[in-house]
Amino acid sequence: MPLQIAVVGGSLAGLAAANVLHRLGHAVTTYETFAEPLDKRGSSLGYVDNTLWEYVRGAPMLRLGRRANRAQGAYYYGDLWRYLYDGLPNDTVRFGVTVLDLGPNAETRPEIQGTAYDAVIIADGGFSSLRHYVSGDERKPEYAGQVVFRVKVDRRDFPDFSGDRGYMEAHAFAMMLQVVQNDGRAWIMGGVGVGVPEHEVVRPPDGANRHNLTASQELPDWFMPFVRREFRRQPNVVRWLALANAHGKITPQPLFEFKAERVSNERLILVGDAAHMANPRTAAGAHTGILDAVGLMAAFSMHPSDIDRAIAAYAPGGAQRASDLYARSKEVSSPLVYRAADDHRTASGIRNTSPAQAD
Repeated sequence: MPLQIAVVGGSLAGLAAANVLHRLGHAVTTYETFAEPLDKRGSSLGYVDNTLWEYVRGAPMLRLGRRANRAQGAYYYGDLWRYLYDGLPNDTVRFGVTVLDLGPNAETRPEIQGTAYDAVIIADGGFSSLRHYVSGDERKPEYAGQVVFRVKVDRRDFPDFSGDRGYMEAHAFAMMLQVVQNDGRAWIMGGVGVGVPEHEVVRPPDGANRHNLTASQELPDWFMPFVRREFRRQPNVVRWLALANAHGKITPQPLFEFKAERVSNERLILVGDAAHMANPRTAAGAHTGILDAVGLMAAFSMHPSDIDRAIAAYAPGGAQRASDLYARSKEVSSPLVYRAADDHRTASGIRNTSPAQAD
């Protein structure tokens, strides 16, 4: 008999989980708090294992009319979301539904809006409202000591962009990627990472996810003078940021890190950011969410008639992925963690720079 399974959270990890469970013959309902599809949301993914995504979806991934590949450019979040969404039957995803409660017997017989499910996949982001059902009072995501300023510029405004590049300076990191959409539009996207004290950032509330982490953050006054000075030897970076500031988009996003010590409790499973939240410089956040879906497929294929054994088989690998990603996030975050004694972002820091260096 097919299992009745709910997925809470309709971003990449949630949709990937829904795809593999649907392909195994189970009845899946996905609840997404946003009121409309996420295919217009435009962050970039520099690393995508096409073969793995196609294994999850069970269909070729196409871009610009042919098999998608990295040589075309980095990937647009909205296109990847649509790829997974199109693998599900109509009405699988219910938009505009926020799930804050799983009923009185959540661990053994979870309920959502009066409907009982055999299991619930919790994929509602790093600031999950439901993770406590699995981890109890486990610590919340911790501030990583830095902010990434996400940057988006129309490719037509930067016609001589020469290729993807990463730039590491003393107090900042920049990554520039050419991102190509399925409809042919192209962008120069990426971000600039800077150490920022915690009192200058707004901690997201429970229930927030990567799509609304930045709602209360504004571009600080120090940012443009700081990056002009910091990247003075990298004219392409300065030009890119100036274009984004004038015509494109610069969005601050505080970085948080997290790993769940346990990823399952009876009939509940954590996947994606709900289980592991990492610095985007790992280039493995979304990838690990896809690996979670692959793990679900393996476990539920191994024990098709015993859901409890399937969840037990999934749990060790899920916890190990969370631990590995967290360690990698700490590693890439450490060079830019904010230190008060080494704050070079302020106006006084710029004034103390020689006229030849200041911009």
